[in-house]
Parts: sequence; C-alpha cells; structure tokens
Amino acid sequence: SSLRPFRPYLSSLLDYVRGMTSSQLRRLFVVLFTVGGNDDDGDDGMGGPRKVGVGGCDDVQIVIRKYLAMPSAFLKRIGIIGAVAYVVTGSANIVEEEFDPEATELEEGSEDQTTPLSGAATDVINMLDSVRDSCGVGAQNAFGADFDESNGDTALAYFLDELCLAVRGGRLAGPVKKWVLGNFSASLEEFLGDLSDPTESEPSEGVESQMVIDDPSDRSIVSGTSGNRRSPRGALRFNIDVDDAVVYVKFLSLAASDNPSLRSSLTQLCPLLRLLATCHDTRYDGIGLAEIDAVVGCPLFLPKSDVCSCEGFYDLFPDQQLAATMSSFYAASWCRELVNTFVHSAAFPPNADTESAIDPDEASQDGSDPEELRRKLVEKIKALIEIQEDLKFCSSKAPQFTPPGLAPSVPPRELDDLQRIIDDEYDSDDDMGFADDKAREKEIKKRAKIKEKAKNKLTKARKKYEESLSERSLGALRPISSSACLVLGFPECSVIDAAPGASQALSMCAGEMRKLKVGGAVETLLFGQLQETIDKIFPKKKIAWLKSSSGGSTGDDEQSIDNPYAAQSLLPKKPGVDNEKFKTLDEFLAGYVFGGLYEHMATIAEIRGGADTEDNDEDEVDRNDENLLHCTSIIFACVRSLLDADPLTASARGRKYLEQIMKQMTSGDRTVSYEVGDRTPFSLPSLRKGLADGFTMIEEMVMGGDTDDLAFAMEGVETLEAFLRCALHVESALGNISKGAEEPTEVQGLRKKLSEICHKLLRRTWSDDAKYNKATVGKLVTLYVDFSCSSIPTDADQAAKVDTMALGRLEALSVIVNDMLTELTNTEDCKGPVDTYPTCSSHSFGTLFSAVLNFFPNELAFIHASPLAASNKTACKTLEYDLRLVELFCDLFSLTKENPELAKKPHLLSQLKAGSAFLHTFNSKAVKFLEKNFQDNQKTALFIIRAVQTVTKQMGNVITFAKREKDSALIKEAPRAKRLMEAFLHKIKILMRKNNCLTAIWQGTLTEKNIDGSTVKDDEEEDDDDEEEEEGSGEEEGGSEEEGDDDESEEEEDD
Repeated sequence: SSLRPFRPYLSSLLDYVRGMTSSQLRRLFVVLFTVGGNDDDGDDGMGGPRKVGVGGCDDVQIVIRKYLAMPSAFLKRIGIIGAVAYVVTGSANIVEEEFDPEATELEEGSEDQTTPLSGAATDVINMLDSVRDSCGVGAQNAFGADFDESNGDTALAYFLDELCLAVRGGRLAGPVKKWVLGNFSASLEEFLGDLSDPTESEPSEGVESQMVIDDPSDRSIVSGTSGNRRSPRGALRFNIDVDDAVVYVKFLSLAASDNPSLRSSLTQLCPLLRLLATCHDTRYDGIGLAEIDAVVGCPLFLPKSDVCSCEGFYDLFPDQQLAATMSSFYAASWCRELVNTFVHSAAFPPNADTESAIDPDEASQDGSDPEELRRKLVEKIKALIEIQEDLKFCSSKAPQFTPPGLAPSVPPRELDDLQRIIDDEYDSDDDMGFADDKAREKEIKKRAKIKEKAKNKLTKARKKYEESLSERSLGALRPISSSACLVLGFPECSVIDAAPGASQALSMCAGEMRKLKVGGAVETLLFGQLQETIDKIFPKKKIAWLKSSSGGSTGDDEQSIDNPYAAQSLLPKKPGVDNEKFKTLDEFLAGYVFGGLYEHMATIAEIRGGADTEDNDEDEVDRNDENLLHCTSIIFACVRSLLDADPLTASARGRKYLEQIMKQMTSGDRTVSYEVGDRTPFSLPSLRKGLADGFTMIEEMVMGGDTDDLAFAMEGVETLEAFLRCALHVESALGNISKGAEEPTEVQGLRKKLSEICHKLLRRTWSDDAKYNKATVGKLVTLYVDFSCSSIPTDADQAAKVDTMALGRLEALSVIVNDMLTELTNTEDCKGPVDTYPTCSSHSFGTLFSAVLNFFPNELAFIHASPLAASNKTACKTLEYDLRLVELFCDLFSLTKENPELAKKPHLLSQLKAGSAFLHTFNSKAVKFLEKNFQDNQKTALFIIRAVQTVTKQMGNVITFAKREKDSALIKEAPRAKRLMEAFLHKIKILMRKNNCLTAIWQGTLTEKNIDGSTVKDDEEEDDDDEEEEEGSGEEEGGSEEEGDDDESEEEEDD
C-alpha cells in the first residue's frame, strides 16, 4: 500500500524491459503485481481490499502478452518472466480463498480440466496455459513445436528454468505445482529409450552391457547398418547400472535426427530434469526423487569412443561431426545436472533427524541405498570428465556447432588469407616469365620461403581458433552447482577409502600412505569447483558490488541467482549478516567436505614430505608426479580462498566457522560434529592450533620432493603467507595486536617458519625454464627479510645486552647483501650463479637488488619507532644498529660503482629511488636522534654521517650520468634526490654547529664523476652555473683538516 502512489513511475519502467537483466525483470514484475491493480481500481468490488494478482494491472498484462507473441526466444523471455511472476504473486490469493487442492488435481499428461476453478486459480492456470501455448507445446507432444534450431536457448527452456526458480521460491500454490507435473512429467520419457533383457549370452558390439536396445533405428546405429547419413556409429556408454539398466538417454538419436524439431529438443532436456527434480525434492515440499532415480545410472547413447578421436573424427561427414559434437555437449550438460540434482539427497538423507555427516546406514529421499547413490554419482563425474574431453576435441574440429545461446562462430579472416598464400601456384617455370634461370630460381626460393612462413602462421592461427571453439563450448555447458562439492566428503571419494568413523589417515603408517593414489581427475574437478564456490560466496572487495548487482542468466548455478520469488527475498537484510553464505559452509561442514580436503592434504604431505627409504617400493607414488602437483596447486588455491575470506576473520560468527573449518581440515575426524550455532563457543587456542597445523601440512607439501618447479613452490609459499595473514587478521580483530604490543607467540612462530622456508627456497636449484622475476625470487627475498624480524625487548636493560645482529631484520639483510649479492661479483663477469644461492645470477640481480634496497628506508624508520630508540640506556645500541644498516646500504651502492657489468640503467634507477627514500627517512628520523645523543656517542655518530655521505656521492654520480646520457627515467627522479641531499647537508651543518664541531667539515670544489667514481674528462669549457661549492673530506678533495678530538666527517652537494 505504501508503494501504490508510485505505481505510475514503476509502470513507466515497462518501456525499458528489453535492456534489463533477468534478475531485474523478476523484481520489477513481482513489485508491480504485489502493488496491485491500476490507479482507478478501488477494491475488489465487494467492499474488501484489493487482492494481489486479481484484476487490474492491465498495462502489465499487455506487456506480458506482447512479448509472449514475439518470435525471438530472447524477447519471449520477458513475457515468460512476467507470467511466472504473476503466477507466484497470484498463488497467495489461491491460499486465501482456501482453495481445495484436490479439486484441481490433473491426471498425468492431461490438459483437460473437468473441475471448475475459482477466482485467482483460474487466472493463474490460464496464464500458465498461455505461456505453454506460446512456447509451442502441444497437447500430444510437449516438444513437437517447430523451433528454430539456430535460435539457441528456446522459449520452452526459458519457461522450464523460470518455473524451477519459482518452485524453489516456495510460494507456489498446490494446484500450480500439480499443473507443472501434469504437463511435463511424461515429457522426460520422450528422451529415453527402453532396454530389454539380453537375448544373447555375450554383449552386442558397441554395447558395454548385455542389455538390448528396443528401438530398431538405434540398434542399426549401434551395428553400423543405419541409413541415417547424419549419424556416426554409436554405442551405449557409461552404463553404471550394468544389467539393472532399464532405459537409456537418446542423445545420438536426437542429435542425428532429420527432424530439426527433435534436434532442438535437446535444449530443453536439462531444464526439464531440473524442474521435475525440484518439484519432487523434499527440500521444496516434494515427495522424493524416486520417480526419476532411474536416470542416475542409466547408459548414454553416444558416438563410439573411437569416433571422438583424431583418426575417427576426421573420417566423418560434416553432418556426422555435428551430431557427434551435439550429443557430447548435451551429454556433458546432462551429467552435470544429474550431479546437481541428486548430490544433496545422497549427502543428507531426509529421514535423518538433522543434517549430519554422511552415514551409509541412512536411506536417501528416493528410497534407494545412499551408499549406492553416492557410488553412482562418483561414477557419473568420471563419465562427465571423459565426455568433456570428447567435447573439447570435437568442438575444436567442428566450427559448424553452435552452443545454445551463442551466435554462430565466424572463422578469422587470417585463416583464409594464409591459406590463399599457401595455395598460390605461381611457381612453375612457364608462369614465372624470367629469361634468366638464376633470377627464376631466386624467385622460386623467395616464394617457397613465404609459403613456409605462412604455413607456420596458419598452424598457430588455426590452433588458437580451435582452442577458442572448445573453450566457448565448455563454457556454455550447464553449470555445476556448489552442492557438487559435497562429493568430496563421500567415503567413496576418499583417497583412503575410509569406513564410517574416524579417518583411517590417523592410523595408517607413512609407507601405506605413500601408496595412496591422489591427484585424480575427479578430485581435481571437485577441488576446482570448491575454490570457485568459496570465491563466489566470499568475493573480493573490488568485485563484490559487481557480483551482487548482476542477476545472472537462468542457466546459472541456483545458489548464485537472486531469487525474488522466495518469500523473504524482498525483505531487508540485517547489516553484516548473510545467512546464505554461512548456510553453504554449514552444508560443507556437515558433509565433511573439508575433511575430504584434509585427507588429500595429509596424503600429499606424506608423499612429498616423507623421508626417503633405501628400498623404494614400486607401488609408492612419485612425489613429483605431474597430476599430483596439479591437484596440489588447486588445493593451495582452495585453502587461500578460505583464509583470505574477510567475513571469516572480521566477524564473531565468521571466526566460529573458521575455527570449525580448520578443525575439520587438520584433524579429519568423521565422528566429531562440526555444527556452528549462536551458542557455539569460540576457542581462540583451538583456532590457533588449527592454523599452525595447517601451516605445517602445507610446508611439507611445498618443501618435500625436491621439486625443481619454481612456479609450484611459489603457489605453496603464497598459501603459507595466507595462513600468516589470516592469523594476523584474527588477532587484530580480537584486539590482541596493537601498536607497541608484542605479537602472540603463535604468530611469531609462523613468521619465523615462513622466513626460513623462503631462505631455503632461495638456496635451491630450479629448472632451466624457471623465471626469476619479481613474483618469484623477488617475493622470496621480500618474505625472507620481512618475516625474519626479531622482536625488540621492551625492557631497556635487557635490550642493551642483546647482540645488534639479533635485532630487527639486520641479520637477514646482511645475508642477502654479503652472502648473496656481493658474492655475485666474485663470479666471472658477474654472471653467476652464486654457488650457495643458485637463484642469484645476472638475470635475477635486478629483481634481488631492487627488493632488498626497498627494505632499508623502512628498517630505519622501524628501529627509530621501536622501544630501542625510546630509552637513553639503549641509545648507543640504536646508533650501532644505524651504523651497521648504513654500512650495508653503502655496500649495495658499491656494487654498481665497482662493477660496470651491474651498472645498468634499471639498477641505477632503483638505486636512486631507494637512496632518496632512505635520505628522507634519515633526515626526518635519524638526524633528530643524532642531535639528542651526539655528545655521548660522537664517534659513532660521525661514522654514520660519513657513511651516509658516501651514499650521497654515488647518488650525485648517478645524476651526472643521467644528464650525460639523457635518460628520462633517471632525470625524472633527480630533482627529488637533489632536494633531499641538500636537506641532509643543511641538517648536518646545524647538527655540527649545535655541538661545536663545525671544524670537522670543510668546503671544496665539485667535480663531475662517472659511475665508478673516476673524474669525467671533458675538453669543453664548463659553464659557470655547473660549479658549486661543496663540503667534503680532505682525502677526497685534497683540502686541509682540523685536528682535535672530533673525527672527520664528509658531505657533498651536487646540482
């Protein structure tokens, strides 16, 4: 009623429906029908209030019927969505009228309604009939309409998907659901063929079981005697039921049919199964899936396996290639939909009191044995993987195949142009027109070279085009539901083949675990789906708004579609609460999904991290097996997605879930309940232990096996970093990490372990094709130095006794500078690699050099913000730290000064930028500290100033080099460096004047120098503006020096 004054504005949006997404259309029509009739409609004609969906809304009805009459299925979609929204909102009035559901019960497959309907029920049923008729559904054959085969998703597929969404919303009245079942239940049988008992003791050729196909046309396709030239030779494949199979799915029969209507009917198969399964599912008030359970393990009628291979596919006619590709495409979508449909029933039998971990003793909602159903689903996923491989190959070789909803593929023009060059025949002697044989031979060789080049280009272009064809076909498949991840918790999918109860991984010996097979195609597919699901429910902040605003198509995963047909979907949500996200985690915890992840992680950790034995068992898995490493990489991605989910660390509820997830992922105990509720206590020690145990498992997976794959190792390092990052987020959210406070011991332990791991990886030899760049060795150096930081005692007396090298990051910086980068100069022509650090060579020097340079400004700021610089008792220790830090910085600058091979422009740019940043920090932090403690630590202070002046000298040489070489990048950085050098000069002057040490410095004449410090020889007359006064040491410029208690200090300024 509050929205009624705004109805004209809402109705005006009907003019823009063509540009709206499906989600926007649903919301618009639901709001319009909820508001009610037109403005001139006062009530229901009997003095009562207006009823939703009855009368009025004439403008909306006109729009719906207008688009239902459109020939385009895409435009007809608008009318379908509007009609279903009308049915959903109108269902509320059927309940209000206390309509007798039995009065509208339809006989299955019947359309005649003998019992008169009343009020809103008549309007709703009539609207459904209108949509059905507009989609071309006849009384005798639901899929007999003459659809345009090239139209992609047909109108009927849209209608079935939209009805499925409405049923899941839970607002449809009983007569509406019965109308759906009455009109579409029998339609599924049109896609199925019957199998009879075998008449021979041996199976027929091309048939995996001994069942006999009743349809003679299909039997002839199997035997190869069919007169249908569109059909390749077929077979019943993936027969999970074996001799118990009673039906098969007729993919090849329909795809190879001469009737375009039958070929296009495959488009509606998956939406039909989804709708019928939703109506029968007990989660949506159905009676169970027993009516359709025969399709789970039944065989699929597809081309023979050798037809979809390289040899067999090229021998087919184009129409046969199209039929083979079509049947593979729809078979893959069918397998995906079957998994989506039955996985929840297999994981959570509805007769159990609550959703709990999988128990084989419970019966599923379809009345079958849950263990048998789970086994069939695992086998169905294996079949899906094989079918998708067939589809990947066939679709790449059949550009004539167009997936539903996509435009026909147009080959790149480049292919024709290159083929034309190759087919050029102007290389015969008669056509060349050359009198000179030498000129003719030269021209022939030239054209042959052009042709050879064109052939190579054509091969690459054709390969790229074929890859695009296969990618778009795989991308157009029916999406796999997030619920499919529940298969990971099935005992049938366990690498240990565990019986009910505690995981056997806890009791198996190391030798037995090394023989377990991991990294299979099924696990790889499911782990990939798990990672996508986690990213979907916990999207990154940068794209979160985009994800939430997009409606998605009707073919999207049902959990990713915003369903305004649900009863509570239009109500505002509480801030910070998203029950759907945590509901998915509840299912995963109850289904032991993270326990399945644990079993794989524990097994891989033992395979890769276990100790080598003298007698290697042939049954043991190769720790560097390609499939094993690929599966491990996907597991790393899953774990990172979990640990990087902000809702799991920022909120109290999320931390409870994170605790239970880590407990299941690191213990693997099937006997423990992992429920999370409002009264579930949160245990920080338990979460810390889970993070530490998970870190240890990932460490074994990364460090074991002595792999030479650097990219794989970096994925593991990123995962370890995610554990540390998650621990820091949790401690910070709980207030355990504040400014000046010491980190918890568990967090410090993770820091040290990650630093040591990165150090070990820097010392490992990698494959020749390993890439040493910022993302690999640069990241390893950064993590090694950053997390090597030793805590500084808050007690001044204790801090004064600690060795300087044991504070902060000084030790790690010393290792990188002295043992790694400096050792490179001892190799021939500075090419490397360094013996103790094979990752350090001329190719990686720039990355390592830049990474370590960036730490010095931050480290200087860190030490002056620490407790070490806050007390007078540790002032000497602070200055000693500063001196060692500046000396290391000087050593880095000396590398390019003393080694011309390393003095490259990118290295000099990194040096100049880092020098500017270091001077900025020194001027703002260290100079003030020097002023305060100069009198008591004069000697150390002057050594520090002298070392910094060495840095400024080299920076001046780099600036001079930039001017001389006219390098724009270096020249751009020069003004900032000059300002900071001048500021340093003036601050030191002030410091010396305040402490009566001005005689320790003197002035001299600036000379232009090279990178190596040698004086530039120039015969041209120097401009007067290029000469400046400078302050420097006597040994540098040959000036006089004051003698006294003060040591010498030197400084230099360059223009």
